[in-house]
Amino acid sequence: MNQSPPPAETQQDCEVQVHGLQTEPTRTTTARAVSWLDWFWVFVVSDGLQDSCCSEHRMEVSFRGKHALVTGAGKGIGRDLVLALAHGGAKVTAVTRTQADLNSLVQECPSITPVCVDLADWGATEAALKDIGPIDLLVNNAACAKLQPFLEVTQDQFEQSFSVNVKAVLQVSQIVARGMKARGSGGSIVNVSSQASQCALRDHAVYCATKGAVDMLTKVMALELGPHQIRVNAVNPTVVLTQMGRLGWSDPEKVKTMTSRIPLGRFAGQPLQHLQAVFLSFISSGSQPYLYKHIVQNCCEFGLCSWFIIGCFTVF
Repeated sequence: MNQSPPPAETQQDCEVQVHGLQTEPTRTTTARAVSWLDWFWVFVVSDGLQDSCCSEHRMEVSFRGKHALVTGAGKGIGRDLVLALAHGGAKVTAVTRTQADLNSLVQECPSITPVCVDLADWGATEAALKDIGPIDLLVNNAACAKLQPFLEVTQDQFEQSFSVNVKAVLQVSQIVARGMKARGSGGSIVNVSSQASQCALRDHAVYCATKGAVDMLTKVMALELGPHQIRVNAVNPTVVLTQMGRLGWSDPEKVKTMTSRIPLGRFAGQPLQHLQAVFLSFISSGSQPYLYKHIVQNCCEFGLCSWFIIGCFTVF
């Protein structure tokens, strides 16, 4: 199969790619099955979400009184999450490295608190977030993708990818979780991983490796933070046609190969319509109090029969 060469380097707020991971309970104290009613809530919420400006987002769930922090907030999934959370009443801190994206976001939704920082820079991230205040909900959404054949991957590409995709998840989560633990009120952390964590993709050697690391980091975080009432989960979407998704999947032959493995034969369209309700089900305090250390994989267009919930028995 002939394929056009991949872009030498791509950067994004969040790239969503290809396969999923099943997690197994590691502790056995109290188990509860997530009911169909729990997940029906996800789809009810999604019906009220519109891909439009902040003032037009409709939210069935209130986040009033909550402080949410979203990284990779400038574009795509992160941006839509910021807008929906803000409309739901949350105080939202939006983090991205691109000032122009923050300016646009603030113009669309003036209530948010913008933070411009390169999460690959440990010192700058610490300085930018150390006084951010109590956080109830954290979404680690920022990521970068360096798409190169395995034999052409450079040291700089490797280090940049792991700095943003893995190290930043660890650091931002540490900053937020320390505050949650100190307050004793718990909270929720969602790591945006990828189905690429389990499915090998050509030209994605480093990206796949980083997302595999995010999956395992999620499980360890959940194990250690669970006793402090901090829920940690990952969401593993497949390809979503954000600006980054369109760039990474511009080759028709590669698209044909990938969509042939998806039941509905197509990628997800807009991030808001296809992902946001699941994110909101995880990060809504109290909506899924027993759900932790689990990964949701998306295999096709958003719909009741196209989301596969992995690990429906959860354990505290």
